[in-house]
Amino acid sequence: MQAEQTRGLVSGVIIREESGVRLDLKSLRTLPTAAQGYTLRQAVAEVQGHLEGIYQAHIEQLLRLIRTRLVRSGAICPAGLWPHKGYNTLEISRNPAPSQAKPLTIP
Repeated sequence: MQAEQTRGLVSGVIIREESGVRLDLKSLRTLPTAAQGYTLRQAVAEVQGHLEGIYQAHIEQLLRLIRTRLVRSGAICPAGLWPHKGYNTLEISRNPAPSQAKPLTIP
């Protein structure tokens, strides 16, 4: 029953997008700490397809990121994941591989 309650709490917090996922910070911050960690794991699994190589230290780093007042801040995660905090959202996407990155053209 507890797992069902946790899933119910986090529904609507994770928004799937083409490039990854976006989490609503206001909704995420209202969750209990354990549910915040669960939600972040779910978001990472959604983007990466699995949780291999993701440890509690990475989740704690993401928890610190959502608690900071700094905007436009990010964190370093393994497997090419790129968490980026905006004013109202935390976006987690894949870092583009160098071959996928587009060069910047300066006129």
